Amino acid sequence: MTVRPRPASFSRSLRTNFESQLHAYALTPRESCVAVLILEGLSNKEIAAQCRISELTVKDHLKHIYQKTGTHQRTALLALLLGTAQVDTKNGANFAGAELIPPGGAARAPRRASPPAGR
Repeated sequence: MTVRPRPASFSRSLRTNFESQLHAYALTPRESCVAVLILEGLSNKEIAAQCRISELTVKDHLKHIYQKTGTHQRTALLALLLGTAQVDTKNGANFAGAELIPPGGAARAPRRASPPAGR
């Protein structure tokens, strides 16, 4: 299998963390391959061509990856595997990309600018 060169900004420490997360979630070798190709930015069609499998098989692998990691979309999966996601381990919920709520407080609506004085 030939993998596209990863972007220069992808550091060695992120790559190491990503690979250790693949093992932590007990992904099969093929699921790990699909996850790496997702990290490289390939579409399902490109992954299918790269791995010489059907696009439907790629979708099946993704479904299994999502089930094993408790994610539901690529961005949440990558955030989790790269170690940048906030995960509620008690409930298995992934909050990658969700609005963060400050500790001890509820989310607040953005403040409006004050009207000019004299109005």
